[in-house]
Amino acid sequence: MKAFTKKESESWRNYYEVTKSSPPRDTLVRAIKYLKKYNTTKNKLAYDIGSGAGYDACYIAKQKIKTIATDANPLLLDIYKEHKNKYPYLKFVHSRLEDFEFNKCHLINASFVLPFLSIRNLNKVMHRIENALVKNGIFSGQFFGVEDDWNHLSLVSNKKIDNYFKNFEIIYFDEFIGERKGASGIVKHAHIINFVVKKK
Repeated sequence: MKAFTKKESESWRNYYEVTKSSPPRDTLVRAIKYLKKYNTTKNKLAYDIGSGAGYDACYIAKQKIKTIATDANPLLLDIYKEHKNKYPYLKFVHSRLEDFEFNKCHLINASFVLPFLSIRNLNKVMHRIENALVKNGIFSGQFFGVEDDWNHLSLVSNKKIDNYFKNFEIIYFDEFIGERKGASGIVKHAHIINFVVKKK
């Protein structure tokens, strides 16, 4: 995931406008429930990676969990300034995901961002995520499976996912294959793997 150019940053503006009022992803809602069930630590730390317009990050922060949202697009600095007073538990860090260094944490949310990494960087990021999560820490997000039309992105097999999660307990796993309209209005044949897992 390369750094955004000014032109690329602006090209995403419409997407952010369309999605900024979206409800949190179902996988994240589930993840928060499991986090409360399995971890009673008072001072929790969460990361929302590839945070986009921030609706997932804001949802985590509403739970009074210290939340660090990170994204490669510098345009989002302005969006997060709007959130600053409303969500005191929320902080934004401008960074490419493959360069980002995690502290030990209790929750990592990755809504529709992992497929945009190269396979090499995806492997590196998955390793960092596993190392960052404490025992019983929760990880949620999506992969794109091998049948997805967007084969210019990193599509992964179920066998590859099993390898990523060998040190996790899978607590929610849902696979969708079919036609799907995205937030941008484009219809494609999608292969989406939604997951919530717990660090062993």
